[in-house]
Amino acid sequence: MVREGEITSNRAIKVRLMTNPTQEKFFKHHINISKAVYNWTVHQMLDDYEKYDKAKTEYLDSLPKDLSEEAYKKAKKDFESTHKKDYVRSAGDIRKLLRITVKEDKEHWGWLNKLGQFDSYALHFTITSNINNALKKFKDNYGANKARVANKRKKYKERGSNKKLTYPYSYGFPQYKKPNKAKSYPTNVKVKDIDRENHRIRLPWIGWVKYSKHQDIPMFEFPSINVANAVISTDGVHFYLSFGYYEPFKPLYTEDSDSIGVDLGMKNVAILSNGHIVPNVADNPKVKKYLKKISKLKRKLSWLQEHSEVFYKRKQELKEDEWAKAKWKMDTRQTRKIKEHIKKLQIKLNNYKNNLLNNQCHEIVMTNPKRIAFENLNVKGMQQNKHISSKLQQTGMYTFKKTLAWHAKKHNIPCAEIDRYYASSQTCSNCGTKNEKMKNLKIRTFVCPKCGLVIDRDLNAAINIDKQWDSPKTKPFG
Repeated sequence: MVREGEITSNRAIKVRLMTNPTQEKFFKHHINISKAVYNWTVHQMLDDYEKYDKAKTEYLDSLPKDLSEEAYKKAKKDFESTHKKDYVRSAGDIRKLLRITVKEDKEHWGWLNKLGQFDSYALHFTITSNINNALKKFKDNYGANKARVANKRKKYKERGSNKKLTYPYSYGFPQYKKPNKAKSYPTNVKVKDIDRENHRIRLPWIGWVKYSKHQDIPMFEFPSINVANAVISTDGVHFYLSFGYYEPFKPLYTEDSDSIGVDLGMKNVAILSNGHIVPNVADNPKVKKYLKKISKLKRKLSWLQEHSEVFYKRKQELKEDEWAKAKWKMDTRQTRKIKEHIKKLQIKLNNYKNNLLNNQCHEIVMTNPKRIAFENLNVKGMQQNKHISSKLQQTGMYTFKKTLAWHAKKHNIPCAEIDRYYASSQTCSNCGTKNEKMKNLKIRTFVCPKCGLVIDRDLNAAINIDKQWDSPKTKPFG
């Protein structure tokens, strides 16, 4: 148990930067720098792994053919542990090589100084943080990816396909970033660079940049600890700064606090065991208004693409299959304007939905629950049903669970998931009798055949979920 006043795990904050054209140009340039460095590093590491894989294959082929399976595996493991370092360079070695390459190869890297100076953190942090994280993910998921690739190879063989899956491309190795996928770059921010009174932050080389007055950065009670993992990102319209910081633990609940069971649904996102109902974000009038505006603009865009003179001439030149792909890449002044309008509306919609969701979860946590137990639904299986799949996507059950667990973790409130196959809706919360009739989802009121309890179906399920906390099949969540 974490005591009051002790430092908890690193938390994160994201603020919108109020940029001018010069600052936007600077940020876009550094996003391109980060992408170029990332792709160059991936290329270097792929070369290393190809050399290593070739050397390993030659070594294993040179072994005696009558060697036992156990001895073969041991020889393979010994080669990997002793010779891998000879072929695969560390991130530090590649970083040193990059520094030399940038200085010497002005033909390919001269564009870095396009704006006079550039933030060197964009170069070095891309390798030390982004590449290291990608490689860690590659190593952690190697076993699962290897099994997945083996199954794919088996299927290709059964179909008679000649398609090859080569190492390490097929094993979850870091992939090249495409131009449209590069939307962030790492930088460096210190506590002394944050001016809370004037709502501004000092960034390397660009200087002071204002952030939104509607957002607030908390006072840091531990000035000796710097903020960490600062990243500049964009959604195509605005620029944001996000970073991590430390916060002291603030307990909410006491020994007398009640526990909460959460039953998930589609009409309402969740029904709690204390009777509180969490409405579906998709049913909010403002959300519907945004969706209506977006669909109207998409219809207008489609009409322009069909009836514009520029599009019509291009359509006559291409075949039907080629035109279907080409029309989305073409742009006129009108279509570009509509696309930008759609993008802005989608950002506003996402921000509004996230705000609603976080407020709902914050309200639940502020009721001082001792613990929170969640229902474990097979959402992937439910999405197979064509009648409810679209509604299910709008509801966002898993997003709600994850957000609520995140808010609970801030105050050290434990969360768990009960057994997926526990019949929470069919069991009486008073006496434990099972009512098989409740398999019919149209019946919304639970009536116990033994004790005569009459209760709402979802509320009954939420109470049962709360009672399952001590079950051996209950697993921690969040």
